[in-house]
Amino acid sequence: MDVELKQFLEAMEDRLGSRIDAVESGLSTKIDAVDAKVDAVASGLSAKIDAVDAKVDAVASGLESRLLAEIRASEVRGREYIEAVEASLRDHIESVAAAAKQHTEDVETRLLTEFWKWAKTADARYRQDHAAVLAIDMRLELIEDRLSDLERGKAA
Repeated sequence: MDVELKQFLEAMEDRLGSRIDAVESGLSTKIDAVDAKVDAVASGLSAKIDAVDAKVDAVASGLESRLLAEIRASEVRGREYIEAVEASLRDHIESVAAAAKQHTEDVETRLLTEFWKWAKTADARYRQDHAAVLAIDMRLELIEDRLSDLERGKAA
């Protein structure tokens, strides 16, 4: 049985070898086909990725230009707002300055009016008092003259 077993095993080995060769050959063909499909899918994906990259670049470029336009528009609006606020502040300051000047002039006018009223009455009182003092001076002079005459009359 050794020979028969040996022959059987050799035949089996030959059959297995041919079968393995056949399977290997089929697998190699299938692997080659899968490799070709993978390469095709990879090149398709690469083309799609390139297309997506181009679209993303276009969208990014569009967004960038829109953002720059919005920034410029915001800067213009900001400058216009600042100029409007400055103009409003200038107008307000000018109106406050004019009101302060008018108020100062009104106060000066009232003060001068009151001063002149006081000065007029003070001047009238001064003139009246001056006239009284002059009258007293004249009477005092008369009294001094009479006293001098009396003293000379006593002395003579």
